[in-house]
Amino acid sequence: MYVRQIRMAENNHYLSRKKNLLRSFDRASRWVITPLVNHYGKAFSTAVMEKARKEYEALVPQIPFIGGAKNRWTADLIESVQILALFRAMSAYGKPLSETADVLYEGMQIRLAQYPRFLLRLMGRLQFSRLFLNRLQREANETQKQVYPDDFVAEIVMGDGKEFDWGIDFTECAIHKFYKAQNAVELLPYVCKLDYLTSTAFGLGLVRTKTLASGDEKCNPRLKQGRDTKWN
Repeated sequence: MYVRQIRMAENNHYLSRKKNLLRSFDRASRWVITPLVNHYGKAFSTAVMEKARKEYEALVPQIPFIGGAKNRWTADLIESVQILALFRAMSAYGKPLSETADVLYEGMQIRLAQYPRFLLRLMGRLQFSRLFLNRLQREANETQKQVYPDDFVAEIVMGDGKEFDWGIDFTECAIHKFYKAQNAVELLPYVCKLDYLTSTAFGLGLVRTKTLASGDEKCNPRLKQGRDTKWN
């Protein structure tokens, strides 16, 4: 009975918010239009984004419910579905993953460049505050209850301030699960690399040596304030 209630909540949650989700997709699309036009021209870009929007609309009812706004990682999951829609649209027009990834990374850089550098760094510093970490710890603890089978499962790892300040061990990833269900796991490495762009912009000093996408037992991002982000 409880599982059935979760499934009903999952189905109703996103369908009831479909208009808002599509508006959110339209806003996010602005960041990739410029690199699309630069690489392929306006006509191609318009066709691809129309296709991507239709792909996203079809995916909305399939997005797993993991707690809605109460779960900080719901936003990441929804963004990953938008990205999947773009990859599928580009693929439908014969473009390889690597080219779509280039458009995606350029779009993310444009998105981040809309904000003053000092503001991004301030937001980054807040992620090392005690208030932020206490809340993050509570939210990670909630995932360990595994109320939602398609959710992340996370554990906060505190560092010594030398090697790293804090990190997260994700033993389960909602994005990984969703992409696997959509037969799209080959996209995961490209999506994961977006973390390096945001880490660089926010000054988070991300280092990651394991990912579920690579077949490891967990993702292990480690953050160190003031350290350069290490791409791999």
